[in-house]
Amino acid sequence: ISVGKQRNGGLLILSDITGAVIGTEAVFHIKQSLTDTAPYTKAGAQVGTEGMKKHILSFLNESSPFDAKVFDDVEEAKDWLAQRTMSDS
Repeated sequence: ISVGKQRNGGLLILSDITGAVIGTEAVFHIKQSLTDTAPYTKAGAQVGTEGMKKHILSFLNESSPFDAKVFDDVEEAKDWLAQRTMSDS
């Protein structure tokens, strides 16, 4: 998907990062991605995290320019994203 072709502020992102390693370089890229996609993004949800990885993402989400949250499962994340869509109505 080309983020630049999305209408401003309408993109919903669901990221499954199961098995991902979050080190210093990953944190840098996550922060950069939040900044780069902010004009196009309404909300972002992440799943597949636990322990320290979940805490790091929660901390990064607090400074996100759009609604972003970590979830324990995909269905919970989808429901939350759907609620973000309905809030436009």
